[in-house]
Amino acid sequence: MGIVLKNNANTTLASSLSDSATSATVTDGSVFPSLSSGEFFFVTFDDGTNNEICKCTARSGDTLTIVRAQDNTSARAFSSGDEAQLRVTALVLETLANEDSTGNSATATALATARTIHGVSFDGTANIDLSEVIQDTVGAMFSGNTETDITATYQDSDGTIDLVVSGGGGVDGISSSADATAITISSSEVVTFSKPTVSDGHTSSAPTIFEGNAGGDTVPVQLKVKANNNTTSTQGLYGNAGSASTDNTITLGTDGTTGLTVNNGGSVGIGTITPAATLHIDHSSSTAYNGAAEILESVIFRNKNGTDNSGVNNVTSIGLQVADGATSQGFLNYVRTGNNAGDFTFSQRTGSSSYAEAMRITNAGSVGIGTASPARPLHVKSAGTNMGSFEGSNGEGLVIVNNTNGRADIIGYSDTASAYNDLSLRASANDAFNINTSGQILTPQQPKFGVARNAGYLSDDQVWVCDSVDTNIGSHYDSSNGKFTAPVAGVYFFTGSVMTHDSSSSVTQVSWSFRKNNSSVKDFIQHKINAVHCRVDGSLIITLAANDYVTLFVNDSNTSSGWAGSQAVQNHFGGFLIG
Repeated sequence: MGIVLKNNANTTLASSLSDSATSATVTDGSVFPSLSSGEFFFVTFDDGTNNEICKCTARSGDTLTIVRAQDNTSARAFSSGDEAQLRVTALVLETLANEDSTGNSATATALATARTIHGVSFDGTANIDLSEVIQDTVGAMFSGNTETDITATYQDSDGTIDLVVSGGGGVDGISSSADATAITISSSEVVTFSKPTVSDGHTSSAPTIFEGNAGGDTVPVQLKVKANNNTTSTQGLYGNAGSASTDNTITLGTDGTTGLTVNNGGSVGIGTITPAATLHIDHSSSTAYNGAAEILESVIFRNKNGTDNSGVNNVTSIGLQVADGATSQGFLNYVRTGNNAGDFTFSQRTGSSSYAEAMRITNAGSVGIGTASPARPLHVKSAGTNMGSFEGSNGEGLVIVNNTNGRADIIGYSDTASAYNDLSLRASANDAFNINTSGQILTPQQPKFGVARNAGYLSDDQVWVCDSVDTNIGSHYDSSNGKFTAPVAGVYFFTGSVMTHDSSSSVTQVSWSFRKNNSSVKDFIQHKINAVHCRVDGSLIITLAANDYVTLFVNDSNTSSGWAGSQAVQNHFGGFLIG
């Protein structure tokens, strides 16, 4: 173990080496020594100008595991082709000098000169046993005890010390009425007290009674634990005696801070000295879990033997019981293993040995009420007629009922009991979908428009721009360019009607078209009704993507289209989203 060397260890870097890399790849790793556990060698990297000495702790083929910047050199970046050598450096020589193991205890099998420990010879070739020596020494100390009215007897046969009190007045805090053997200290350092009978008639198996005559109403039993760093922690068990309502309590504290209190009524307080219930846990600090939200007032329950209905030991339960009886218990269960690991279930006992699951929260966050396999984030299943109820403070809400006629009704309540109101769905502050009490379906926010032209005649071959807007829900029709732009992908309905005026005898028909993104979708053609006027009507159902636009385009040449002024009623363009 230690440094190893090899002659003519000279090669180059096979790839570049950054100043922070911890492994290097050389062209020929076999020129360097093979390393066993604990062995190492020093490799020098040299680019012709600068060099760095590194400690190689492992070699796998051509790859060296290295510790950078040895022997007062600095970590540097090197290029492929730079030299990698095992050189005899000052650090190599110093390491070899320090590894001179002459007289080193690592190789010694015995002491050069034998010694004795408390009269027992020890030369390092075998373990020694001082138990008998210690027993005899301690026994002699107790056998020579000169304390009045107390006798200490060392029992060499079993390694124990018997303390026997005699006399009438009691000595050194030990009453004369104590048992013949008051305290026993075994060879295993176990202290045993007698078993007195306490005032309520019970015999204590760990019979220690501490009575304090000083310190006010608080009588402490204090335990001290000293760590390896010599830091001493103080834990105390305190009993409070007195006539006040807060007296006659037992508290456990650490370093002056109360941790647990049992009051005279049997209530337990954790983190509080005044428990307001049978068990009162007050946890004011917070704990972060994996950087997520903090959890306050944390309580951990652990049960290693909980079972599910299959008998598998994979469930930990918290049980709640109200009064007595087989059916008065409820349970919060956590599934530890199996396909449902991570699930929380809420169950209740329905008989002496039967249980019913009421609700489950799966490990994916889905909630099942009446089902153990929720298919949605919220899955409610009921064998009765009612599926669920949502009720506001004034009786309004949503009720889904399985009626006797087999239908499912969605009922909206008004502020007055049993009175029906419109049912509305809202995407914002405005109703998006409404079913009124007459059964009519209203879609007040559905994209729709209806426009006409008041601006006079149009020339041929251009978009018919309408300036008279009757309705334009959502403002998706632009009266400046004649475009209706689809706000969402879907199926749309469009209708148009154009009245033309042309006295030319050479024009016998007129036409216009619906255009999608400036490409004709459908044309409409009509012959003149008389020498001047012609009316062309048409409609279209078309599928649009979001942001597609539709225009009405006048195709016929050498004609004027549309009426001016009050005659705009003869011309219109409209449409709406079907679905």
